[in-house]
Amino acid sequence: MRIRSVIAEYETILATSEREESYQRFLADHPVFLDPLSDLVVLKQRLGTEFATDYAIRRLDGRWLLVEIEKPQDRIFTQAYDFTAEFTHGFGQVLDFQHWVDDNVAYAQRHMDEI
Repeated sequence: MRIRSVIAEYETILATSEREESYQRFLADHPVFLDPLSDLVVLKQRLGTEFATDYAIRRLDGRWLLVEIEKPQDRIFTQAYDFTAEFTHGFGQVLDFQHWVDDNVAYAQRHMDEI
């Protein structure tokens, strides 16, 4: 069955230590893993000259999600239960995306319908 093979492929890629680009390609090819309500998935959406998202997802309701992924092997917490540097970096990128869109609504609306 096709769905089982895709899930098995996903489990395999999660179990290996690949470059982030490998995960990005898999998720772009199978956007249901990013958002089952996605209508359009844009890989590496530019936000002006400042940023590029890993994905921009237009949902069926017309809303956009800007996504940053990290490798699944990256830990979220240290042994002292503080956030790791990798998590803090990724979270900071998401905040940067949100601030950029807030500050550049006209540009975003021109280049990303309904944002």
